[in-house]
Amino acid sequence: MAPRDRGQGAGLSGYAQLGVPFTGRPARLPPDVRIGLVMLAPRCTYPQHSHQGITESYVAVSGAFSENDMGVYAPGSVILNQAGQTHRITPGQADPCLLLFAWTGPTENLRDDRLAFD
Repeated sequence: MAPRDRGQGAGLSGYAQLGVPFTGRPARLPPDVRIGLVMLAPRCTYPQHSHQGITESYVAVSGAFSENDMGVYAPGSVILNQAGQTHRITPGQADPCLLLFAWTGPTENLRDDRLAFD
């Protein structure tokens, strides 16, 4: 699930789920929650997508970003995307963006998350 470079920036980005051992089950987290970090390079757009049956929240840890071109969010901002809601993330022009994310939903949806890219 790595962001794609659509000709907008270097495309340097990555993500990691936290507390998930190789079994795919969360360690010390409720079974209906996944948390992790995503880092996006400046000008690298995470493409428009949605999560079926999974609600996704972001907390901005560092760097500014825009979601769906609906304003600029600074560190400390919280964004909530309801299950199935289409969204796209674009960091600022100069600095990378680090986001903490949380996915909530039925365990089978979290285990078999299938992003729907537009």
